[in-house]
Amino acid sequence: MSRLLGCACEKLQVEGPISILRGAELTLGHSVYLSAGCEISNHGPVRMGDCVVCGPGVKIRSEAGAPVWIGDRVWIGEGAVILPGARIGDDAIICAGTRVEGEVAARTVVAGNPWRVLRVVR
Repeated sequence: MSRLLGCACEKLQVEGPISILRGAELTLGHSVYLSAGCEISNHGPVRMGDCVVCGPGVKIRSEAGAPVWIGDRVWIGEGAVILPGARIGDDAIICAGTRVEGEVAARTVVAGNPWRVLRVVR
């Protein structure tokens, strides 16, 4: 799978069909899980840290000059949309259907469109 994606990733798990439209750098940490229907459209860099879980139908978009950075141990719920320029800190939880733009702090649970912090996990 690493050769197919053109990136160094260990223990990548893919469930069902996914779509990756590569136009720029894609970096996946170890133990990344992509559920059916995930779409990554990286016209700018996309970096996913270690132990990231993406639920069904998650969409990640980046553009030149607006990379997407996803930290370690992040859970992204079903149907969430990660927009260009988003930065998600370690141990964050993105609830189902959430639209993320801007920066999500580490150890926070966010939901909604526009997203808001539901709680901070200590």
